[in-house]
Amino acid sequence: MRKRGSALTFLAGGAAGIAAVLWLWPEVFRTVFTAMARRFLRRRVMPMPYHLLDKRTLRSFMHEAPPLVRLAVTDPFLENIQSVIQETQRTHLQAAQNPPASDTAVVHYLAQTGLLEEIGLDTATALGEIRGLDASLHHLQPKSPFTEYHGPTPPAAPVRLPGEFEPIGAVILAWPVFYPYRWRWHAEFAAQVTTEAEAHILVPNAFWQKGVELYLRQRQIPLQGIRFLHIPTDDVWTRDYGPTVVLRESDGQSLVIANPYAPRLSPYTKSNNEVPLALGRYYGVPVHRLPLVMEGGNIHSDGQGTFILFDATFARNPDVSPDRLEDMFRRFFGAKRLIVLPTLTHEGTGHIDMAVKFLDVDSLLVAQSRPGQRWHGEFEALAEQLGQMSSSSGRRYRIVRGPIVEDRRFQFHFWSYINSLTLNSKVIIPRFGVETDRLAQRIYQEHMPGYEIVAIDFRDFPVGASHCQSKEVPLPLVLGLRP
Repeated sequence: MRKRGSALTFLAGGAAGIAAVLWLWPEVFRTVFTAMARRFLRRRVMPMPYHLLDKRTLRSFMHEAPPLVRLAVTDPFLENIQSVIQETQRTHLQAAQNPPASDTAVVHYLAQTGLLEEIGLDTATALGEIRGLDASLHHLQPKSPFTEYHGPTPPAAPVRLPGEFEPIGAVILAWPVFYPYRWRWHAEFAAQVTTEAEAHILVPNAFWQKGVELYLRQRQIPLQGIRFLHIPTDDVWTRDYGPTVVLRESDGQSLVIANPYAPRLSPYTKSNNEVPLALGRYYGVPVHRLPLVMEGGNIHSDGQGTFILFDATFARNPDVSPDRLEDMFRRFFGAKRLIVLPTLTHEGTGHIDMAVKFLDVDSLLVAQSRPGQRWHGEFEALAEQLGQMSSSSGRRYRIVRGPIVEDRRFQFHFWSYINSLTLNSKVIIPRFGVETDRLAQRIYQEHMPGYEIVAIDFRDFPVGASHCQSKEVPLPLVLGLRP
């Protein structure tokens, strides 16, 4: 009887303890998390469109967290986080809400963010240099005063989406105007691009262009091969919101396909969604809108009609059946076959370019992790499934395996070396400052022997790298832009 009473007392005490923890937990979490957010955002800004965040999108982020965390998410807590963002990202927010509209304003931004100090200029010297720049020299003049927009109507004639390993005339890069700590690496990215193709750099206006030009000049990066396009963006993920250029099969005419961009858990990026429409004016080509919510990172073509994608598309478009998806891809991209693979479990992007890459028509690079590590079984299943399939040429796919970063220090990152850009005779791969970088370099050199392999630092991003932050433009379109 005494034992039974002791057990009941123990259980009652445990229940009371749990109740006390649950009662105190929300306030403890809110206090600790707010302090952590303030320290994190002061030390290093996570690259995302802070100027578009509201309570709804912040709540969406939090609802991906464990139940105990969600318990603490209240409107006052979210308002507190918003105040932390306003405090720590003041320069970013002011630049987004009131874009610099003068040489002086751009120089002020460069000074505020430490970029002038980085390139060794004082304010007076920088202002003099910027006033002496003629933005028209490196501005790509629009081919048309307006965009020929066809809405969600597919092209009238059959089209083809070239493979990434086909001739590329330009690469679109959105300059990270709000992320000054990334200017250095975007400058290197642009420099690597211009040895193979033109770099079409998106900036909000001519004053931003002059600021970027000054930065590039001071870093000894030639502007030959760089063209600036005055198109506002909200962030750097040009792969996902940029134009997909298809070629009409009958005569090689270029057309732009715009895919509506509404990334999961993120705010609606108003500027990003206008980019393909604005580029239709710059490039002087018709624009058709894909009637599907889909990021460019999940559109992967071999140029011969085979497309590989994750089935995350169906979750984003519950009204779309597999047959209807195939029909859309056939009419808008020239697809003859879709290979739809299961999305990685609890992976936030749902983009195939994080896990699978066409090396050529017959070869696929597929992500790999060690037994017991994240997605090991799923990667093996992907490799096995694809290895049993034939390519567009009728040959069995050659499967090459590429690593992801598995360091425990970065367990909340998805750092994938599959996310690389093939650019004519060069492959631009990411590096993350870890030992696996060398292994990835060796794999690319071994399996793409005719290419120069170069690496750009992308450790600032928890996910996505050189492929996600670029969008290729086929050579025929770029040739049509030249005098």
